[in-house]
Amino acid sequence: MIPEMDPRHAILFEPVKIGPVTAPNRFYQTPHATGFGWQRPQSGAALRGVKAEGGWGVVCTEYCSIHPSSDDSPYAFLTMWDDDDIAPLAATADAIHAHGSLAGIELWHGGFHASNRMTRVPGIGPQVQPAMYHLPTTARAMDKADIRAFRGWQRDAAKRAKQAGFDIVYVYAGHDYLPFQFLSRRICCAKCWKTRAKRWVTPAPWRSGWRWTNSTGQTASAPTMRAAMWWPCSPNCRTCGM
Repeated sequence: MIPEMDPRHAILFEPVKIGPVTAPNRFYQTPHATGFGWQRPQSGAALRGVKAEGGWGVVCTEYCSIHPSSDDSPYAFLTMWDDDDIAPLAATADAIHAHGSLAGIELWHGGFHASNRMTRVPGIGPQVQPAMYHLPTTARAMDKADIRAFRGWQRDAAKRAKQAGFDIVYVYAGHDYLPFQFLSRRICCAKCWKTRAKRWVTPAPWRSGWRWTNSTGQTASAPTMRAAMWWPCSPNCRTCGM
């Protein structure tokens, strides 16, 4: 005999609107790593498909690099660097949709956390900064042209995600990655920004403006998708300790 559901839990099984899309229920599988990455797209698609079959209303991918300057090798990560990446990731979106669930993708740029072992592309960040892992490399400080390019990479990746069939797009801004590096006092506090303030007016308003323009630039390119953005902050600057 199947016990009756507690009526207090009924809301979990009701559809919920997320921006322009609607999830069939409130069971939401947030982005998490799988160990498959771009090298094993069929395995990744099968795993996400099983999750959708099991009842998750939204199923998301692991972190997905938007540009060769964000290469996290040797770890397993996805890539949305060019149009050749659309078809492998479309297999994941299709596997999720086959069971009536929404498909989410997590767009990522590591900034000075990416050593670019495979691509050998120089790293970038808000300031000159040693790479955090793997190799004794150094990220160069981004200028206005680099920031415009970064926004373009985000837009292009969002467009490709839409072509691949994804319903929800994340801009990964946690865990010390590139957007976090611009926004957090832990990495770029007022003291660290003194030399850059000559170019960027003042630190805090500039960072707020960067956040706003990047987010609007992203969503303007993919108006039918929900761009879920994470903007965490931490109290201390890694460079000067403030």
